[in-house]
Order: sequence, then C-alpha cells, then structure tokens
Amino acid sequence: MSRNIDYKEMYDLRAHAIGLEDGKDRYTFKLIQKYISSNDLVLDLGCGRGSILNPLVSKGVNAIGFDYSSSNVKLLQQAGRKVILGNATKPLPFNQNSFHVVICYEFLEHFKLDDIHNILDNIYRILKPNGYLFFTVPKKEKLKTGAVSCPQCKHIFHHWGHMTSFDDDLIKYLLAKHRFTIKKIMSIYGATLYKIGIPLFVIKLLSNFELKFKQVNKTLANYLVIAKRTAASNT
Repeated sequence: MSRNIDYKEMYDLRAHAIGLEDGKDRYTFKLIQKYISSNDLVLDLGCGRGSILNPLVSKGVNAIGFDYSSSNVKLLQQAGRKVILGNATKPLPFNQNSFHVVICYEFLEHFKLDDIHNILDNIYRILKPNGYLFFTVPKKEKLKTGAVSCPQCKHIFHHWGHMTSFDDDLIKYLLAKHRFTIKKIMSIYGATLYKIGIPLFVIKLLSNFELKFKQVNKTLANYLVIAKRTAASNT
C-alpha cells in the first residue's frame, strides 16, 4: 500500500472541486456535541474540509483545525477558521495540556500502526488531564476490498488511502498503551442515513448490535470511540 503522503494531491483537488463541508447533521457530531462546551478549547486533528470544525465554530466553540493538505487549510482559513498546516505524526505545535478535547474524524485509518502510536502520543501530550478524545474509524474494514491498481505503474493501493483496519481489540490495546480510558465504543451504521432522516435513537439502538450481511462486501459501520486522558500529569 502507498504511504499516506501520496494522497495529498487528491485531497487538495477535493478542496478545490467540492469546497467546505458541514457535518452538523451527522450522527457523529450529534453524539459528541453534548460533551463539548463553548468554554472548551478543541483541536480537530485531520480536519479536512471542516466537517466537524465548521459546526463546532458555528456553535461558538473555540476550535482549531490541523491538516496536512495546504488546500484544505487555505479553504478553511478563507472561511475564517483557525487552521494550521502540519504533519500529525510529528510533534504538534501546541503546549502540553492545552486542549480540553481532541477530535479525529475519519483520520487514524489513513496511517500505519507506527504512525498511529506517534499520533496518540502527540494527543496525550497536548490534551488536558481528563480531557476527551473522540475518534471515528471504519469498523473491521477489509482493506483488500478497497484496493485498486494504477493502470500505468501497476502499484496497488487503497482507493481512500486507508492503511490500518480497526477492531475492538486493537482500539482497546492502543488506548490502554497510550494512557487513555475508554468511556464508550459505538458502532455507527449507515454513514448517509442522516440524509433520509433516520432518528438518532435508532442509530443508538443499532450500535448495540453486530450487523453482518454476507452479500455486502464492504464496511457497514464506523466506530465512534469516546475516551478520556488519564489524570496523571506528563513527565
């Protein structure tokens, strides 16, 4: 599979072609917003075109975006958002214990495991003790089903640049290793069901079940993980 950096051009092009994104109606946003107050300082790590950042700012939250696509950053800055260009696998340009909340929306799956360890270390450092980490990743994704081949060089890569498949055990291992306490792991089915008005209580109910359909050869759900940083201070 290709390295994450190979996808920068694609996300730059999406910023030009599609523009800003607002996920205020997404189930993920509806489920996490109750944990966030207007007094919180929030980092949207891998903010993309602003799916989570934009509705947070619209609600008066002091939120900062961080992304490696220069076009995403420029797009959001032109809309008046506070956004920083950078690489999340490197030390983040923030002081330790700075943020009340860090959000990674459809982000961590784009990295190999070694890089995910670095990112979680970075998050731990900048998150306040007892601060919240929210992230979504595809649930038990079969990476090979998303693989495509370049017709010229024949290189095989995931069509969205996904590098790691997550299951319950991997999530629990990663968060325990990096000193986070899991508050909730939910399965959010139907990424587009919000468009047809499926009530949130139905989504919450479905999250309690493991839905499988043999004839559907793709990921049916995303994990929504709600975790808290341990109260121990950094050394």
